[in-house]
Amino acid sequence: MSEHINRVFVDGIYRYSGLAKKDLAATKKDFRQNAMKVLKDTGVAHVVYCHIEYNEDGEITCASFYSNLPMDEATFDERTRTIPGTDFIGAIHNHA
Repeated sequence: MSEHINRVFVDGIYRYSGLAKKDLAATKKDFRQNAMKVLKDTGVAHVVYCHIEYNEDGEITCASFYSNLPMDEATFDERTRTIPGTDFIGAIHNHA
């Protein structure tokens, strides 16, 4: 198993390869904190901050991070409905 994630995207743009897996949690936390601010500022239903893709062996194949991806309920349902169950979607939700 590789110690790094080979494909990393930020806001849809390929940024780099080789994000150390040990740094994944801290990176997710940073983007989650930003998503909480976006949710508070906009009041939208959902803010997606990451999508982590896994292969059939359970290895991370791609990590995508988003700094500003607010969505209403319908958009969130539409965009996440077809994502494989093995993938991880990081999102903050407004339950107000």
